[in-house]
Amino acid sequence: MLWQDIFTDAAHNLLRKKLRTFLTTAGVAIGIFTVFLTLALAVGIKNFLTYQMRTYGNTKVLQVHLKGGFSPERMLHSRMGGLGQTPKPLKDESTRFEMKMLDEEKLQQIRSLEGVKSVGPMVFAILNSIRLYQSEERFDVVQLPFIAGESLELVAGREFSSAAAAEVILSYSYVPAFGYRTPEELLGKEVVVSVARVPPAQFFLARMLKEKLKNFRVKIVGFVGEGLLSTAAYFPENFAIEMGRFSFGIDNLFTPQNYGFIARVVVNDEKHVLQVQSRIEELGFRASSVLEQLEAINKLFLTIEGVLSLFGVIAIVVACLGIINTLIMSIHERRREIGVMKAVGATQGEITLLYAVEAATIGLCGSISGIAIGMAVGGIGNVVAAHLYPGYWRAHMLFWLGDFTVLAALMLFGCIVGLLAGIYPARKAAKLDPIRALKYE
Repeated sequence: MLWQDIFTDAAHNLLRKKLRTFLTTAGVAIGIFTVFLTLALAVGIKNFLTYQMRTYGNTKVLQVHLKGGFSPERMLHSRMGGLGQTPKPLKDESTRFEMKMLDEEKLQQIRSLEGVKSVGPMVFAILNSIRLYQSEERFDVVQLPFIAGESLELVAGREFSSAAAAEVILSYSYVPAFGYRTPEELLGKEVVVSVARVPPAQFFLARMLKEKLKNFRVKIVGFVGEGLLSTAAYFPENFAIEMGRFSFGIDNLFTPQNYGFIARVVVNDEKHVLQVQSRIEELGFRASSVLEQLEAINKLFLTIEGVLSLFGVIAIVVACLGIINTLIMSIHERRREIGVMKAVGATQGEITLLYAVEAATIGLCGSISGIAIGMAVGGIGNVVAAHLYPGYWRAHMLFWLGDFTVLAALMLFGCIVGLLAGIYPARKAAKLDPIRALKYE
């Protein structure tokens, strides 16, 4: 038999029982659709979170503080880490959130490490609110650290004119919040930032104590893209130092004599961040980085993708049983036909190949259908998400729709699944005795 004859016969045989072939193909399509859509959702969300982390946190920066006493992670763990657990005794007599300040002597060890570009204080202030100048409507605001020499991904405007300039770069979310349609309309306008004075001893009581406020007038010079952290604000470093010193009530804060309780370590290359972080921790400090958080996110979503894929795998296993059932029924219906083929010279290999092609065709058609339906549903999901939550999903995909390589791999996977499911029926058909098959009624 020629290859052309095998493919023609396979297509003809599948079309004999259209409903049965359709239902079997639909089973494969459901399995591939489930795998595709669950992976598309997991990858889409992971890519979005990764983008957010990289946008609002510099991947070459480490936050370093002394062991014991206060740290951002320890504060979060103390509030949420013990949920559902028995309270644990403290191992030392130190204050739970003692502010242990860093100085030049402590940080000199870090400066000597290979791969470290610079070491400085993590400059920040406790911001109370932000409002347009000559407006009384106030909004939440969070200061994010800005590193001189590092570029922000601006969607409008420019970067700071100098390190001491009274300027601010805001999240795009403030454009509609301030009642404007485009960021360009707000460029050059002034806002008033209220900074709260909260000495370190009162840091964790800031919301309960009456805060002393100081207003800083700054000019809007740029906007970063909209995202999960919709209240982000960046200030030039020297101007941020002025706000931070007022906020904590320490005149020499963020100087070599008193760096504050968090240091900012900039690494030369992103590839060496985790290695430098490990060495810093060996020196007795605690360190955290955006890359470490991204690594944790990747591990989490790898687990999620594996769990979600199990549902698709179960559906594909059921589809395999459907293919086996369809082909075995086809063998019983075509026993005489198989007997005639073998009587006129068809070999066992050709009979096996015929049924293998039928099985692979079901798998391929099911894969194409499942991918097409998955892309349609994912595309609709992306449009709906962009419409309902334009700030988050306008520039991103809720469902990652893959590329040609991934789609081709899924098609090949479906074809292989069909082929494997067809091995047993194909061998069964090839082993039929032609004499007994010709006598079959």
